[in-house]
Amino acid sequence: MNKHCSNECFFIDDDEISNCWSMVNILPAVVWKVGKVYLPGKPSGCSIGKRPMNLYLKIMKDFGFEITENNGGFYLEKGNAGISEITLPFPSFTGTSIAIYLAMLSNNEININNVSIEPEIIYLISVIKNLGYKIIFDKIARVIKFKGKTENNGVLSVRVPFDRNVLVTRMVSDLVSYGKFEWLNEEQHYLEELLLFLKKCGFEIYSDDYRIKIVALDKVVDQERVVLNCGYFPKICSDWQPLLVILLCHYLIPFELSDDVFENRFQIFSQLVYLNNNIVLNKKSSNKIVIDYCDTTEKITTSSNLEFKLLNIRDAAAILIASHQSKLNIEFSNLLQLFRGYETLENVLGEKVELYSYEKQ
Repeated sequence: MNKHCSNECFFIDDDEISNCWSMVNILPAVVWKVGKVYLPGKPSGCSIGKRPMNLYLKIMKDFGFEITENNGGFYLEKGNAGISEITLPFPSFTGTSIAIYLAMLSNNEININNVSIEPEIIYLISVIKNLGYKIIFDKIARVIKFKGKTENNGVLSVRVPFDRNVLVTRMVSDLVSYGKFEWLNEEQHYLEELLLFLKKCGFEIYSDDYRIKIVALDKVVDQERVVLNCGYFPKICSDWQPLLVILLCHYLIPFELSDDVFENRFQIFSQLVYLNNNIVLNKKSSNKIVIDYCDTTEKITTSSNLEFKLLNIRDAAAILIASHQSKLNIEFSNLLQLFRGYETLENVLGEKVELYSYEKQ
């Protein structure tokens, strides 16, 4: 606190907002805690398309926050407008989270409409209920009715469930490396749409709410083109798109890919073509692409090391999986992008990874 505070204002550093997009998620709590915050710019994290910062600022304004622009940054001051209803223009996960936090902090009776219904939101609401707040969640109508705090349940600790992004990363890693994947947990996986898609791709699927077993067939020949549309839950999560690209390309499954969330999720292909010379890429638009394959028995060889800059969390994990299978010598930079979400690689990729640092001559 002392490091960041000056003249009764909390200053967030430039490097902090560029390292983690989720900085936006905690802004309401920080502003509520200290009263006034200066955000030096728009959080970037990685380049996968425009970030809807305006939505989050609007939600905070609706709750009475005063927000003024200054030299490309923003001053945010605490407020409480006492609103009774707010409607999100689209079911944003972060937008829903921010609205929930502000409803919780202001302790007013509020209806939040057109909310995200992702499992992570379900978990968040269950935690807040355990803290003594009364919330009604209508998933069909996409409405959260916040009734305020009723009692203190004395909850001192909360068990954080597994991360579905990590689970899907491990799934793809195992299927690419070993041709099979098994998982069993006390919590539901909420991967039904993904498992249905993989079944259409030819994978053998054995699953219930708490158990998954996937067996890959031999390399698919003359497979019909599958359609992969990523978007807001219950569609297949946009975060898994680069990982599924690696999986489909590994098994030579032709596909048509679109993304309803991010318009710049196809950067991984600029690196993937160096690892797989079977790929025939046809970009239809900024958010739609078609992948087929050509016949070639030639193996990619290179006399020197390839150098890949890790682009974002999911692309980083995906290209590492593909690179491991390629057996080529590849040097990776911008490791920060990977460690924003995969701090312990061996638990995610199932491989022992050695890191080193050096200064180029």
